[in-house]
Amino acid sequence: MSQARLADPDFDADQLEAMVRVLRDPLLRQILFAVEARPNSTIRQIAERLGEPSRRVRHHLVGLLEAGLVVVDEERYRGGVIERTYRSVALTLLWGGAWPRDIGDVEWKWVVLEVIKMLVSDMSDAIRVGTFTKRPGWQAIRLSREVDERGWSELVEVHSRAFEETMRIVDRSAKRLERTAGKAITVVSGALLFEVDSKCD
Repeated sequence: MSQARLADPDFDADQLEAMVRVLRDPLLRQILFAVEARPNSTIRQIAERLGEPSRRVRHHLVGLLEAGLVVVDEERYRGGVIERTYRSVALTLLWGGAWPRDIGDVEWKWVVLEVIKMLVSDMSDAIRVGTFTKRPGWQAIRLSREVDERGWSELVEVHSRAFEETMRIVDRSAKRLERTAGKAITVVSGALLFEVDSKCD
């Protein structure tokens, strides 16, 4: 599985607090997601992708490094200058079993809402520019049903396996793109599984 994976079990309360701050700031969010989407990117590559000045991206990346959300992946010499590439330490999404148990309810709600807002924003942008339904196989599924405790556990297992396989596919694809310099397709794969009040359905 990739280095960019489920939040590390040692992902502590300070890191989660930093994550909440990042998710509330549009530019920090964009930078963190850019690093997540394309590991081993340089500051220049991140800045170009976001259409932001390199100096501004560098300033915010230092904060993400200090917060423990991003790490230097590699250092190399190019033209007599040290060039660093970066990767995120944990995915900027939620995975119930991977986050600390001592996080307060308010923090959880903030993070959940920010992730959902980002998903909605991604979908809205894709619909607006016409990419959402461009490729065969696109999906927009909402399934609301009643299950028993065993059914809930089985759904958790299915979602977990799907996520892990998604990460393996992304890793293999990233390696092929590095080797071939082929055309990259930017995708968003989202999954939600949660209980609702039966009166709200």
